[in-house]
Amino acid sequence: MAIAKQDPSKVEILPAYKPDGSLATASEDLCTVLHGYGRVASDEVHYIDNYRFVGGVGRNVPRSIAKHWKNGTRPDGKPAISRVFCQAILPNDANEIDFAQATGIQPMEPTKLAAMIGASDAQALIEALGIQKTAQLIEELKAGISQAK
Repeated sequence: MAIAKQDPSKVEILPAYKPDGSLATASEDLCTVLHGYGRVASDEVHYIDNYRFVGGVGRNVPRSIAKHWKNGTRPDGKPAISRVFCQAILPNDANEIDFAQATGIQPMEPTKLAAMIGASDAQALIEALGIQKTAQLIEELKAGISQAK
């Protein structure tokens, strides 16, 4: 089955502007779709229409497909058999900060975050963040410590 090519100017990508007010630039054909971000484990993998989502984030999804998911239609324009409820459709170069803002996750004050981390089990934090994000955080903290000395 061939997928109909849509006019990119008629595809809505949210947000059209980054939080700092600058115009969001990304590939005309691909976007990032959030589906379960902040509700599923950061290393959980699931698929929607053969597109891979890791931690609720699907990258390199064609905009035309994302628009159909949002509208509850199939590429042929007919109603979808089962509906995909996307949290947000973002530019393909969106990052974790953009994900949090799009889903309404508020950043925590550093002092409260430090107290919460101090009171948490290290293994539970590793499980919640996932191995890759934990390793990235460790490297960033080590860099910050060496700069503070």
